[in-house]
Parts: sequence; C-alpha cells; structure tokens
Amino acid sequence: RRGEKLAQAEGPATICGVFVVTDDATGLAVSVHPVRVGGRLSQTLPL
Repeated sequence: RRGEKLAQAEGPATICGVFVVTDDATGLAVSVHPVRVGGRLSQTLPL
C-alpha cells in the first residue's frame, strides 16, 4: 500500500540465491546451484 510504513521482519533471517558457474568462452551457464543460509529453511551450499 502506498504511504504505509513498513516494519522489519521478526525471527531468524534467511538468505536465498543461486551460484552460477559460467563458461568464459561462451558466457553460458555451465551449472547452477541453489544457496540457502540461515532461518528455518534447510541449509544448502554449492559444492
């Protein structure tokens, strides 16, 4: 909603994203790995 002040979240924080390995010659993705750290979700890190 416009004009409504936001509030910070409560509880443990979670960071989610992806780790992408690319080919230097083509710029295309060679592999993609999920990354999840902290919070309530299961932790997943690239190998």
